[in-house]
Amino acid sequence: MAGPVSKIQGMGLLLGLVCKRPALEVRNLLLEQDILTGTSSDPAVLRILAPLIIDETQVNRLAAALHKIVT
Repeated sequence: MAGPVSKIQGMGLLLGLVCKRPALEVRNLLLEQDILTGTSSDPAVLRILAPLIIDETQVNRLAAALHKIVT
């Protein structure tokens, strides 16, 4: 897992990243890096709603941004 993420749940392009710290904090840190994500009713879950046209470059950008976030 990358950075604050401890588990991935969901299917296809609708994913929930279970975080070791509040998802709201992770979302805000990702937003500072121009990456838009969402939160859910579970305060530990960060929602990823990827578009159908997502490519490897964008996935790598998200992974790198998550690695920058220290738990």
